[in-house]
Amino acid sequence: MFDVKAIEKFEKRRNGSILEIEKNLYNAIFDDYNDLVNISKNSQLVIDTKSDFLSKKLGFSAEHISSYGIYNGEILINKTFDAVFSINNMHKINNIRKYLENVKLILNENGVFFGTMLAGDNIISLCNAFYKAYQEHNLGFVNHFLPVVDIKQVGSLMQSIGFRNVVVSAMSHKVEYRDIFDAISEIRLLSEQNCMEKRDKRPILRKVIRSADEFFEKNVEYNIVSIFAQK
Repeated sequence: MFDVKAIEKFEKRRNGSILEIEKNLYNAIFDDYNDLVNISKNSQLVIDTKSDFLSKKLGFSAEHISSYGIYNGEILINKTFDAVFSINNMHKINNIRKYLENVKLILNENGVFFGTMLAGDNIISLCNAFYKAYQEHNLGFVNHFLPVVDIKQVGSLMQSIGFRNVVVSAMSHKVEYRDIFDAISEIRLLSEQNCMEKRDKRPILRKVIRSADEFFEKNVEYNIVSIFAQK
C-alpha cells in the first residue's frame, strides 16, 4: 500500500526503454486519477498490485478471500480502497478474470481501477523472427512467449464482472534494440520468457537464435512494437 508519495519510488527504477514506458504509464494514470479525486486527502486509500505476492493472492485465491485478502501481512478488507492500480503485471496472471473479480471486491462502491497490460500484437516482430527461424531449420515451432489478451474482449470481460463505466484504449510503443539478444534481455523484465507449463524444455539451439537474429535485422530493423491495452 502507498500514500501520495508513492510515485517517488517509481522514479528510482532503472532507466530502460520498457521501464521508461512503464514509468510514463504510471505518471499518466496518476494524472488521470488526480482529475477524478484529490489524492492528497488523507481519506484516500490506494493500493498498487505490482507486487507478485498480491497478484497471486488476487489471481488464484478467490474462494479463500471472500472477506479478506492478504498483502504482506496487511488485511485487505472488502470495499476498502478508493483506487487500485495494476501496471503491466496482469499478463503473467493465469486467471485474469478471478484477479479482476477480487479487485472489485476490495474497491469501494465508487472506487476506480486503473490498469495496463500487454495485449494485441505485443512483440509480434520477435515472435515472427523465431517462427521463421524454426521453419528454416525444419524444427516445427515452439512457442516461447506467453499468450496475450485480445483487447476487444477486455471491455466485455470487465462489464460481466460488474465494473461500470469501463473505458478501454490501446496505444503502441516502438522500441529499438541493437540486436535480438538485447531485446530478449529487456523483455525478460516483463516476465516474457519460456515459463509456460506446456513447453519444450530443451534450450533454444544456437542456430535458431542466429537465424532469428538475421531475420530480425533484415526485416524489422531492430524495432519491436509493444502494444499496451490501457483500461
